[in-house]
Amino acid sequence: MADLLNYESDNPSIVELLEHGIHFSQHLLNNFNIVTGQSFPVIIQGDLPLVHMIKWGIPSPISVDGPELTYIYGPTIDKQESLKTLMKHQRVLIPVQKFVHRRKGQGKDVVIQHPRNKVLWMVGMWSESTTGEKGFALITRDADDSMRNLIRRIPVFLVEKPDINKWLDRSVTTLSEISDIIATPAQSAFQTNGMSIGPMVG
Repeated sequence: MADLLNYESDNPSIVELLEHGIHFSQHLLNNFNIVTGQSFPVIIQGDLPLVHMIKWGIPSPISVDGPELTYIYGPTIDKQESLKTLMKHQRVLIPVQKFVHRRKGQGKDVVIQHPRNKVLWMVGMWSESTTGEKGFALITRDADDSMRNLIRRIPVFLVEKPDINKWLDRSVTTLSEISDIIATPAQSAFQTNGMSIGPMVG
């Protein structure tokens, strides 16, 4: 992706680095190791994709009083109209060095990373609360059989540049086209590109 010179952020360090032309994905990568409600830099789809610092978690589409959603299982999105709308018009991309899954009371955390330390591009959707606060949720898929004893579902990762660009393209709004972006090719690429999964050290 080209340098993201159009952005909005409440993080001064991000603003300063981007103003100096430093590429977001290479110099502002973090491990995704946060808890619900914490802010994280994400790229929001649009004609000029923007970097936003928004919190992890979106309002429940089913109940105003329901718990916030941090993960949304991909195959269930087409069963909920509000989620389909988010999928069409409010997509986000989250570039990270590592995805960290916390296994509460079940041993060490699980870490997913690229074996050659390339960027992991996770996909998600953003929404706004009744108070105007933006939040995002990650889209997940079933983990491969070899991983099931460690983690049942993992985020959907994009690895091909055309898919990344399409995910951020505002003109891509048909569910079939969007579903194709995050379907089988992403899963096979995750396996064949040798991304590794293992316990966090230290």
